[in-house]
Amino acid sequence: SKLHSLSPSLQRQPLRMDYAKLVKRKEIILDYNGLWDDDLDVIIKVLKDTTVLQELRLKFNEITLSSGKFAEALAYNRTVRVLHLCENNIGSLGAKQIANALRVNGTLTTLYLNHCKLGDDGARHLARALMNNKSIRVLHLDQNGIGDGGAQSLAASFVINQTLNDIRLNGNLVGKRGGKKLANALEHNGSIAKIGLEKNNVIRSEQKR
Repeated sequence: SKLHSLSPSLQRQPLRMDYAKLVKRKEIILDYNGLWDDDLDVIIKVLKDTTVLQELRLKFNEITLSSGKFAEALAYNRTVRVLHLCENNIGSLGAKQIANALRVNGTLTTLYLNHCKLGDDGARHLARALMNNKSIRVLHLDQNGIGDGGAQSLAASFVINQTLNDIRLNGNLVGKRGGKKLANALEHNGSIAKIGLEKNNVIRSEQKR
């Protein structure tokens, strides 16, 4: 009989990282490294122990964050201000974990989640967290398959959240109904300057104050 090949996660070994060096850095860049969740153990420890890390870049990997370990470390981190997670397999479950972290974290100001397969459910998780979070100012959610349902949930959070300034929802599936809800939310929000809506199904590509 033919031998079945192992899944990619079983064929490979976790990427080796030097904790002693990473914990002293203000910026960690691990884009395009083919990272899986089991590669993040050292990064999770760094998040818990660092006193200097300000920016963490994990773009273009295979990360899901579904276990919650990364999110738990992020929740209680008090130094990281910018987090790049674009082009990963976060999905709605990973978004839920991130949302849990945002309910506790009061330091992170910029979160990039473009092209992470969030969908409406992921957007809803983030929206609920944004109703409590008071630190996030920049949130980019381009190309995530977010439709009117997710847009409406986000709009509801924008009515309550008065910290967000830069929101991007470009390349999603937002239609007229969702676009209208977002426009109405701006009437009750004193901080958001604009919401990027290019390449959606709304008539205007950008909702402005």
